[in-house]
Amino acid sequence: MELHVKRVEFPTIGLKKQPLKITYLGDASYVTRPGCPICAMSETQALSQIRTANQKGLEVHFCSECEHIFFKRHPHAAWYAAYYETHQDVNTTQQISFARRLKRYLRNKPVIQDLWWRRLRARHRSADAICAMLREAVTDANLLYFARPDIRKVLEIGCGFGETLHLFRGLGMSPVGIDASPKRIAACRAEGLNAFEVPLSNLCAIGDLGPFDLITSSHVLEHIVDLDQHLTQISKLAHDGTYLYFEVPNASQEHVFSRGYDPVHVHVFSLRSLGCLLSKFGFTIIRVIQDQNTHVMAIRSNRVSSFFGYRETESVALYERGLSQLRENIGQTVRISYSSAYQTIMTNLTTGEEFYRHSIGFTLKDMPASSHYCLEGVLQQDQSASRRPLVLQHSGDQAPIYS
Repeated sequence: MELHVKRVEFPTIGLKKQPLKITYLGDASYVTRPGCPICAMSETQALSQIRTANQKGLEVHFCSECEHIFFKRHPHAAWYAAYYETHQDVNTTQQISFARRLKRYLRNKPVIQDLWWRRLRARHRSADAICAMLREAVTDANLLYFARPDIRKVLEIGCGFGETLHLFRGLGMSPVGIDASPKRIAACRAEGLNAFEVPLSNLCAIGDLGPFDLITSSHVLEHIVDLDQHLTQISKLAHDGTYLYFEVPNASQEHVFSRGYDPVHVHVFSLRSLGCLLSKFGFTIIRVIQDQNTHVMAIRSNRVSSFFGYRETESVALYERGLSQLRENIGQTVRISYSSAYQTIMTNLTTGEEFYRHSIGFTLKDMPASSHYCLEGVLQQDQSASRRPLVLQHSGDQAPIYS
């Protein structure tokens, strides 16, 4: 099935209030994976493809074995490195104002510091999940098979501006943060945090600081192109008994229709695919919390089974339902509109009827108009195949993405 796109509107502002733009890449800037990046399955199902008359663009695929959704065709690693270098801190300055220095001085006073830390924990988006998992990890021997109350050395991969490092330090731990952004590391060090500028593609630079009792990563894993390389390096920083905490977007909010043009999240993890990835490197999931994100705690141990049999097909089922509704509108002019990754609406423009709506089910603030994008075009069925992905066919020579 093909949507011959006649009109497209992309967001002007991203979730981090950074400007977005349409990008056109030549074929030399794309790479194609041979198979699933989790289980290496070669036969994967294409879900959406961007095409022009002369070029292939991004391709979203699904692996039925481990239930992983990923870009089979995506920009090469050098593009991602340049993207994060130019986009990640576009609105950030390294200058530390007098007001901020004064605020930090007052905050270091014992009573004020305690009040500030309580406020930090209350507003931190993942503090409840992290604290719940840590509390169980150090107290519940039945959950872990053996109790480990000695979590002290903590590594945060992608520490940003250090909010979670402050959280761990307030919990009595000794955290180390790494990030590829020099501006973010400078801000962390100005706060007295132990942080290092390290590219996420090469964690060997901090090898001498390990092994760590707990390694954490929040909203980083979905951006990593080479997962095997990343987890191999993480494994070298762990010991038998190391805990691993990952937070990634809940697959239900990473709706496939909204992934087609956005290459930044290379992966959409199901619980099964995340469990399979961790088990390859000796980690076993022992605790899961799901809200609008997915939080997992895993442990590295030869004494814990690595089997993870959970199956989760909801994300692809939602996509298949959308495709089914689209097939009923073959020959019609339709609009597919997105509100970031949180909501997808499909409308028949001839009748004005809304025939499909997907919402992630969480209470969220209304997204501003600058974060919406939509596609309008005529649906056509390709008679050469009984079952095809949704092909987003564009005029022109190069396939568009936005970033």
